[in-house]
Amino acid sequence: GISRLEPGAAIRPHTGPTNRRWTLHLGLVVDAADVDRLTLTVAGTARAGAWVQGKVVLFDDSYEHDVVHAGARDRVVLDLSVDH
Repeated sequence: GISRLEPGAAIRPHTGPTNRRWTLHLGLVVDAADVDRLTLTVAGTARAGAWVQGKVVLFDDSYEHDVVHAGARDRVVLDLSVDH
């Protein structure tokens, strides 16, 4: 589906239901000025700049993960689950 995150928002740490899938995010609307102010943390490893417009982020959501949006504009991604 489509996931929109507003500036100042955070998604609390959580895990997916199984380790048999990956989560794929395709950056649809990611302001270039916000790239380094969007942080995805997976299994304790933080990645500022994880989302870039037109690029894919792939991670195993069975690991604890969270998001912090410290940017100025909405971040919109296509959020898909891929079985493996």
